[in-house]
Amino acid sequence: MSIMSPAIAAAQSKSEQRTLALLARPPAELVGLIAVTGDSLDPQITISTRDVTAITSKGLLASTTSENSFLRAFINRKTGAVSAQVYHSMTYGGRGFDTFSRATYEAPDGIEEASVSQVSSDVSCSRYGCTHYADVVFPIKVEVLRAAAKAFNPATPLFGIKYRIFGQSGTNIDEGLPGNEMAAFVAVIDREVAALKR
Repeated sequence: MSIMSPAIAAAQSKSEQRTLALLARPPAELVGLIAVTGDSLDPQITISTRDVTAITSKGLLASTTSENSFLRAFINRKTGAVSAQVYHSMTYGGRGFDTFSRATYEAPDGIEEASVSQVSSDVSCSRYGCTHYADVVFPIKVEVLRAAAKAFNPATPLFGIKYRIFGQSGTNIDEGLPGNEMAAFVAVIDREVAALKR
């Protein structure tokens, strides 16, 4: 179920109410869950919300509803330049591998389009058919994340960014990034960039 679905917005069940509570958590509570890696010998600092996502799916404290996507940012130590991407893990059926080369995502001025790169793929088959696994990434503009983070409001926690990954076979993957996770992510980026300037 997508984190942006009307069913969650209605919060009819205990599970949906719990999801809403996770999505409404203050970003400040998520900052400590975001991984920052790269020592002085690394040319870049890497920031990842992967642990935040995984913790939530195991029923603990964080922000999103599944392990299938997370955010990464890379900060160049010399220039302070920041780039960001969405990392998405997908599972799908069928006889053959699908190809994913394009994604779109919401932005303040409309839809942005990005190229998708496949990181890994695998398949598991039985007499009943095959299950395919693929990890893909696509770039997302930091200013778009910043605008969504600024707009986050715990009273309307479902605000975030929806995105779509297009499969060559015609199968599309729709998912979303929650506002509080983006707000925490941007806060960590700003903290690390400021630290480089000291």
